[in-house]
Amino acid sequence: MNVDNSRSQGLFQSFLSIKLSGDKRVNRNLTPSRWQAAQATPEDGASIRALFEKVFKHEMSLLHWDWKYRNGRGEGVVVRHGDEVVAFYGAVKRRVMFRGELTSTLQCVDTM
Repeated sequence: MNVDNSRSQGLFQSFLSIKLSGDKRVNRNLTPSRWQAAQATPEDGASIRALFEKVFKHEMSLLHWDWKYRNGRGEGVVVRHGDEVVAFYGAVKRRVMFRGELTSTLQCVDTM
């Protein structure tokens, strides 16, 4: 079953209820923040896995990571302090029945 990526992306944006870049609602006082939120990219994978190990005291294997997040199966937001990833909020895409209709949603799976 294919998940419509544009619909899933819209759901993800709505789920977070903020735009991930350039939204004045995120930093109301408009001063530069030392924390920068952005949508996670494949290049963030190693940093996020390292953060997972630091927080949960065990490794998330590359195989497990790929199963959750590769090939459009998951989405996430990273928070950076400088160049370091200091937080991650991840969710995997799911198809569910809601009020008799098949629709896309996200299931939160990793918060650190």
